[in-house]
Amino acid sequence: MAKYFTLDTDLYRMGDSRSYSCKTCKKAYGFDILKHGEKMKNWQWVAVACFVILTLAISYADWNGSKVWIEFQANGWLKFIFQYIYYIFETALVLLILIFGQKACELWFHNTKIPYGGIIVALTWGIAHFFTKDYMTGVLSMISGFAFGSVYLLTNRDVRKAYWLLFAMFVL
Repeated sequence: MAKYFTLDTDLYRMGDSRSYSCKTCKKAYGFDILKHGEKMKNWQWVAVACFVILTLAISYADWNGSKVWIEFQANGWLKFIFQYIYYIFETALVLLILIFGQKACELWFHNTKIPYGGIIVALTWGIAHFFTKDYMTGVLSMISGFAFGSVYLLTNRDVRKAYWLLFAMFVL
């Protein structure tokens, strides 16, 4: 139990560093992470819905059922709450990797249509799951990471929309 309280404190500090990163990025580089994106077109919403359905299917297959229900049964209510607090911050970190990876690769390769951030998340997150879980989980994590990057672009880089969609894709 003490592990979760320590983790929660670390996550609070991580939230402070995330805020610092956003402010520094805007001030030093003129890159406003929190800028509202353009209004999404209908086809973008349909594509986002397809990616959400894909990741939900992946999660269901990987967990052999509902991830939320299985974690609740395995952890009990208190650990479950702290696990989902952790997911709130983990989603923010994944989103920051997407944002900065996307921006860096767009500057390097001069192409804004490719989900570079998703490719970076797919490689880093997927490879980590190859070593910490198993082959299939690694592959599914790579597919999910690419989907996360695609959703970020489909939301027209609007962090407010992308965060909650990624959170649902990641948690459910």
